[in-house]
Amino acid sequence: MSWITIIWSICAGIFLAMAGLNLLVWLRARGRWANFFFSLSAVGAAASAVIELALMYAQTPADTGFWLRWMHTSVQVCVIALIWFVRAYLGAGSLWLAWLSCGLRALTLVINFLPGHANVAFREMKPPRQIVALGESVSVPDGIGTGWSLLVSGASVLFLVYLVGAVIAAWRQGNRRRAGWLGVAVSLSFLLGMTQTRLVTAGLLSIPYTMSLLFLPILSIMGIELSSDLLRAFVLSRALQESQERIKLAAKAVDLGFWEWDIAKDEIWATEAGRARVGAGEFEPINFDRFLRSVHPEDREATRQAVQRSVDSAVDLEVEYRMITTDGRLRWIATHGYVITKDNGAPHLIRGISFDITARKKAEIEGIQLRLEVAHLGRVMTMSELSTYLAHEINQPLGAILNNATAARIQCSQRREGGEGEVVEIMDDIIRDTTRAAEIVRKIRGIIKKDNLAFEPLNINVLIEEVVELFSNPLTRENILIRTDLFPDLTQVRGDRVRLQQVLMNLLTNAIDAMKDSSTRILTIRTTMQGPDMVVVSFCDTGSGLYEKAGDMVFQSFYTTKKEGLGMGLRICRSIIEEHGGRIGAENNPDGGATFIFTLKADSVGTA
Repeated sequence: MSWITIIWSICAGIFLAMAGLNLLVWLRARGRWANFFFSLSAVGAAASAVIELALMYAQTPADTGFWLRWMHTSVQVCVIALIWFVRAYLGAGSLWLAWLSCGLRALTLVINFLPGHANVAFREMKPPRQIVALGESVSVPDGIGTGWSLLVSGASVLFLVYLVGAVIAAWRQGNRRRAGWLGVAVSLSFLLGMTQTRLVTAGLLSIPYTMSLLFLPILSIMGIELSSDLLRAFVLSRALQESQERIKLAAKAVDLGFWEWDIAKDEIWATEAGRARVGAGEFEPINFDRFLRSVHPEDREATRQAVQRSVDSAVDLEVEYRMITTDGRLRWIATHGYVITKDNGAPHLIRGISFDITARKKAEIEGIQLRLEVAHLGRVMTMSELSTYLAHEINQPLGAILNNATAARIQCSQRREGGEGEVVEIMDDIIRDTTRAAEIVRKIRGIIKKDNLAFEPLNINVLIEEVVELFSNPLTRENILIRTDLFPDLTQVRGDRVRLQQVLMNLLTNAIDAMKDSSTRILTIRTTMQGPDMVVVSFCDTGSGLYEKAGDMVFQSFYTTKKEGLGMGLRICRSIIEEHGGRIGAENNPDGGATFIFTLKADSVGTA
């Protein structure tokens, strides 16, 4: 076998191998159009190599004209594919220049097959010239030229202009490596090929057509670049796969489920953990109704509304709900997602994650119960501190009852005439004192009772008066003057009576303790309105004031300035006020003492 046959056959084989590899890549990833056009260009180059080999062994003008016609066709296919490869690979290049260059080349193909011409380069073929190449006699086409060859040259020049523009644009975009290699290889090889073809056609150069050999460096460089991209894609794919495995491991460790809902198709894709939560098998389809059926009946409507609100407003989805698993267990699930919209702004997908928060919810419930226990303990301790005063408060009506009962007995035993009126008066006193003692006991039981939250409309002024009355003896014994400046038309608040009483008791107790060493002992309790929907309550004392650097620390757990204090009183106050939707704070007064202020949201039901 001759060297010419070996070389051109090897070139054709290389081109076909490149074409097959890139076609396979494109079939697996249809978005990689650069690989598709490269494959088409390589097929054209392989066809050119085979046709060039046939031309070198053609012996008649008819054979030479036939093979020249098809060689021109294969070259045009190769170049047209190369135009779109540049566009897809560099992501640059003038689109109208690309279409114009393709249009001119399509026109030369039409002319190439017009009757009356051997091909687009020769009007009439002559017997081929014989030359020696690589030690072997080969044929070189010869004939009478045609003016259409100028059109071919113009299309080639237009392609070079398009290529230069694409390379410059890609270079400016920062894609310099691709632009540099591709621009140099294609422009030099194409210029050499165009020059050689024109010289051979004009009879000025006695060598065979070698367009396929000149295409070899172009396609080789492009193939290397694409292979580098494939290698990088492979490395990224491996890294992505490893990252997915890590994410999968982490998701499994925290029971995290990924999901995606196609809104238009009403199809939900979910990972294994997500499918398990709704009780769906590996291949069982899931839609929105199927998901809702797995949600606890009491949470379904709220969950449906949250999802609908996210879809309608394209806002992030944040929802917590309960689910009943296939084995009958109740689980709390938190779901976070975001909406993906189409170009027109219409919602297309919701993509998100869901994870089990049962342990957190259990801890929250236990925390609430513990906080209630601590609050209850605080009330009991407060009442314990008031026990001496309360005993005196109760002994007064009890002593009066005893005295009145004794007097009534005497009156009855003596049966004095006209004594009936005195007995009635004594009985009225007994009833009044009994009622007073019962009211004191009722208030004490109400304060120290252990019950769940019971929100109701309340007049905060009434609660203040009740607590002040309860503390009347301690205030008198400590020689504290109490002033109440209560807003007459105060709007009601919605809250729990016992817990708000505890706040008032804690603040009152703290004020008494703060003024024990003060010469002036005045406590001012004031209520007012801050706008139409906020009630403000303040306790202003003339005590020692707050430690200047304490700041917000006075409301932290276990912070105290009392020797016997636990540091939980003000922390409980903050917790209660915040669960009522309000805020509490403290500040020193300019002339001494401190003021504690808390706010409560006004009830929308009406005014007190």
